Amino acid sequence: MPGEDGFWLAERVRDARLDIPMVALTGFADAETRSRVERAGMQAHVTKPVDPPVLIATLHAVLAARASDVAPLDDAAR
Repeated sequence: MPGEDGFWLAERVRDARLDIPMVALTGFADAETRSRVERAGMQAHVTKPVDPPVLIATLHAVLAARASDVAPLDDAAR
């Protein structure tokens, strides 16, 4: 995203009131970055260099948490 970053994108997602899970992928692991990630509404933070099993586990955890928050449609609602 030339000229923008993930925080900008997270703000657009929030402004549009979209319910999209977001994971920050950044080279910064400091407390301020983690705080910004949380304030931006992202569900998790993974630092570079990426350890693929950690990224996969994080994505799985975020999606599993989302799935448990969303009630499945019953036949009557379809």
